[in-house]
Amino acid sequence: MTSQPVLRCEGISFRIGSRQILDGIDFSARAGEICGIVGPNGSGKSMFLNVISGFVKPQAGQIVLDGRNVTGTAPFRRARAGLGRSFQRVRIVETATAAENVEAGLLMQHSPGGMLASLGLCRREGSAEEVRRALERVQAAEFSDWPVRYLSGGTRRKVEVARAIVGKPKVLLVDEPTGGVSSAHILALERVLREEAEQGAAVVIVDHNLEFIGKIAPRVVVFVAGREVFQGTPAAAWSDPRVIEAYLGK
Repeated sequence: MTSQPVLRCEGISFRIGSRQILDGIDFSARAGEICGIVGPNGSGKSMFLNVISGFVKPQAGQIVLDGRNVTGTAPFRRARAGLGRSFQRVRIVETATAAENVEAGLLMQHSPGGMLASLGLCRREGSAEEVRRALERVQAAEFSDWPVRYLSGGTRRKVEVARAIVGKPKVLLVDEPTGGVSSAHILALERVLREEAEQGAAVVIVDHNLEFIGKIAPRVVVFVAGREVFQGTPAAAWSDPRVIEAYLGK
């Protein structure tokens, strides 16, 4: 791992009305590591990923990606700077094919505005091969030409992960990758996420599946009510009184 974090978040705060969603979060991730973010429902985990990726603007704090302050930049500019993202609720174009959806990950980096509205309107040289490799890595290449509305939930999630990794991100944010998918899909996604870290990406995973997080992430951060209450190994987290109280109310 490099000595300097590739992602650094300092004092991130966000509130809606009187509700404090994120309260002074400090977080960093280094190239080649996998970090899990866990916590009870409503603890701010997905909102934190939304802030990092630019879909929500924090009311305080800053985000530094690969040495560049990206706090005020749009999501497509963060994608160009090396940020890949999948979502808790899969966000793909239903009428487009799996391949076209994955190609949108490249368009996000290389097209003006980089939005899904550009889907199918422009091409990068060599993009078809990059898309094919990404779909092969998530074991979904056979569905390349299928409109995604015909795909299972697990395969749709694989397509979204393929879109997130096709541009070779420096930081990969993955939100609930195991939600609603089979054990076979989970194993395939686990392999891909490990490969991304081995290739130098900082992989940050939010998931409610504590067994999965404990298996894949050497470091976990626990959020409760928008604050970090623990950071360390999974084994230490599951035995920490603050974490036990957050999950079990004891």
